[in-house]
Amino acid sequence: MAGARRAHASQYQHVIPRFILRRFQLGIPKSRKERDEEFERTHVDSECILYYDVATGSLDARPIGKVYSVLGIYQDVHNTGNINELEHKLAHLESQAASIIKNLHEALPWGDLALKCSSLELLQKFLFLMHFRTKSHTS
Repeated sequence: MAGARRAHASQYQHVIPRFILRRFQLGIPKSRKERDEEFERTHVDSECILYYDVATGSLDARPIGKVYSVLGIYQDVHNTGNINELEHKLAHLESQAASIIKNLHEALPWGDLALKCSSLELLQKFLFLMHFRTKSHTS
């Protein structure tokens, strides 16, 4: 039942995915388990990046969960079964792309970068959608 309620809740949806923002976070990166445990204990998102606010000219640390994101941008109010269906599909694609990109970063020191066609196609799809969603929210 909690899952049904969660399907209709507004969520911050990132224009720049969290897995990319985490590469710029302040402090030592933590595993998902460490982040979840800390959040359960403190109810504070401790993952922060430096964020420059053009309007105010200020540079300060902000939680990754709140920067480069918009509340409910992918909600489809016509889909009464699950208004966040598009976000769920994008999250699945993003998760797959994050795994491929992580493997590429790990292979960099060895200089041996090889991708299967299916992985390359998935990355192309991900990058196309990233370009599309970033462009639509910056104009």
